[in-house]
Amino acid sequence: MHIVLDCRCIHAHMGGIGRAAWGLVRHLPAEAHGHRITVVLGQHLPPDFLLSGVEIVQVDAAMIDEHFEQLGLPPLLDELQADLYANTTFSIPALKTTRRQVAIIHDVVFEEHPEWVEPGLCEYLRRWSRFAAEHADRIVTVSAHARSRIAN
Repeated sequence: MHIVLDCRCIHAHMGGIGRAAWGLVRHLPAEAHGHRITVVLGQHLPPDFLLSGVEIVQVDAAMIDEHFEQLGLPPLLDELQADLYANTTFSIPALKTTRRQVAIIHDVVFEEHPEWVEPGLCEYLRRWSRFAAEHADRIVTVSAHARSRIAN
């Protein structure tokens, strides 16, 4: 199986989501069990970034980039012949070009406290997190509390 893991959240000024993704991809090759893994990254990686045991595809797209996710990503996944696409930041493409899609939704703070989130980002997260929650084959989250909030 060819697994494509979208880790555009790993960048020079990343926060907690990027650090969690970096931890995941550092340990994933040891758990690959013969699966092919490709990691999608942006252009501005941390200076100490090092990753081995996976294929890397760098794209000219930000961590949150609706245009890339909805228009650029589906043909890329098709070109890579991906079987499973997993995004570490809330969303999946509306056009499904893989057999399976997985979204990692860390929380729904943008729903519960929209005043804490920049308005454009809040709107993006509302739209695409809801879409992912309804259409992804699987949702991964960080806790039982987050799971119940996402379900609501």
